[in-house]
Amino acid sequence: AAAAEPAPTTSGEAASPCSAGPVVLSSLPASLRSVTLPETLIPTLGWLGCYSKDSFLFFAILGLLQHLHTDVRSVQALVFENIQRISQFKGEQPLDLFLPYLPRISQLLVDNLATLPLSGLAMLLDFAKPSDFFNKTLKYTLPYLVQKGKAEAIDEFAQFLDVNKSDLFYENFCHVVVGLIPVCTPSELDRHLAFVLPYFKGETTVQDSIRSHSQNIIHHWVLHLGPKKPAQPYNQTVVEGLWHLIKIDRGYDPDLPLTDHNLGLLRDYLKPKLLSICWFINAKMSSCDRFDGPDKLPVLGGLIGLMNLMGPPNVSALRVKLFAILKLALNTEPLRRLACRVWHVFVANLELPVLKTMLSQVVVTLMPALEVVPDAVLPVYDYLFVQNREELRHSFRDIFWLPDIPALAQINAILRAENSDSGSLPDQLQHVLRGLRHESMPVCLQALKQLRNLLNQEQNQLGLLLLESTEATAPEQLFHELTSTLILGCSANNREAARLSAECLGKVGAIDPSRLLPRVGAGASGSSSSSSSSSTAAAAAATGSSTSNNHNNNN
Repeated sequence: AAAAEPAPTTSGEAASPCSAGPVVLSSLPASLRSVTLPETLIPTLGWLGCYSKDSFLFFAILGLLQHLHTDVRSVQALVFENIQRISQFKGEQPLDLFLPYLPRISQLLVDNLATLPLSGLAMLLDFAKPSDFFNKTLKYTLPYLVQKGKAEAIDEFAQFLDVNKSDLFYENFCHVVVGLIPVCTPSELDRHLAFVLPYFKGETTVQDSIRSHSQNIIHHWVLHLGPKKPAQPYNQTVVEGLWHLIKIDRGYDPDLPLTDHNLGLLRDYLKPKLLSICWFINAKMSSCDRFDGPDKLPVLGGLIGLMNLMGPPNVSALRVKLFAILKLALNTEPLRRLACRVWHVFVANLELPVLKTMLSQVVVTLMPALEVVPDAVLPVYDYLFVQNREELRHSFRDIFWLPDIPALAQINAILRAENSDSGSLPDQLQHVLRGLRHESMPVCLQALKQLRNLLNQEQNQLGLLLLESTEATAPEQLFHELTSTLILGCSANNREAARLSAECLGKVGAIDPSRLLPRVGAGASGSSSSSSSSSTAAAAAATGSSTSNNHNNNN
């Protein structure tokens, strides 16, 4: 527990630290512990922190904090000065500098309540008093104190916070349990829970405590569920820890192993809680609390583990909630790369009939990330278009546009091959109409370009179709929908979309686009009457202007 830790990984646990721990005066030979030595080491750690990140930044911060073990005020002031230097150099507040390393930092501070200048540190971190900081880090400090098993340390901490020990443990029981699961064997977990039990008011059992806190335990358990390695579906140790709690809760045989059959019992235990878990994950992802920031990476990692654990039927049932959460994560810049990995797990755990209905939504939602992290998005597109081409090919017509970039060459070739047989002209127009109404502007623009080319190429057929139609027939209704949509498109905020809508409307309805655009507001309100009356004019224009428009086919 005393080893240095870098920033937490997606599983919520720390990765391997650098080989050497922070420089501590007590670890040096007595001959080197001079009064002037801290004045050399502390600035060195400060400059190291300025030009490093991750584990080496943590090395510098923890080394600086450990140099606060002194009564010499000038040394303490030098430590605070160098922490400020690092934060100013990196353009961050001191608290934001500490947030990724809170588990180990809070444990260091709680071990030295009586010897560290905590008031000065609290002021540096913008807290009115030290207890305000520790109240924000109870999920790290309480499991650590319980694992140490020293009652006097807990008494000292409760006294420092000025709280009743019973209230402290009852209100934070879920943090104690969840914090112990990843680092304890089942027998050690039982021993630690037995150590906590006497602090509760009245007579209670471990089973009663787990039952009364089960919802909160499951919520925070998800933070640790992320796989330690990309090839793993989830954190097996954390799943086995939950299985141990389920055995206590349900009264199962303590020696019952986690077989494939019993994994089904674990899923049944979690299933009624899945909506609540989604709510918790969404709250964490949406939170503006600075102390929730370090939890966002573990939350996404835990979501990977949860979807792999629960499987396609449960993921498909929650697809709307999960889609909203993943869309939010994709719009958060520091999380974008990991979010793409979660999207891959999401689509891989959707049942194929459900995935067919969501294909266009998934593709369009990921499109903005394609410009920023293309290597993270491509595996998702490869799964959809290459690995599942046969199963999803009938939904490929709903994909109107993908960027023409080398990385997508194979996928664009597949889409062109699958969409080569476009069907009759009404079918093609109906297909383009769906694209015109799409919520994504890049899709709408591509649909408008397809419509322009289609109108140029099929002028004769369009004219014959309209001449043969009557007011009650499908072509006339399709024409009415198309013109109404194009008139509304002329008032789009995007100037390119408005221009293309006007151009297509001119080709369909023989309306001069230059005369339409200045009066788009009036045109939109009168679209219903104008579209039906312009059918004959459109037919005449279509049959009479085919030759003159042929040279514009590729514009």
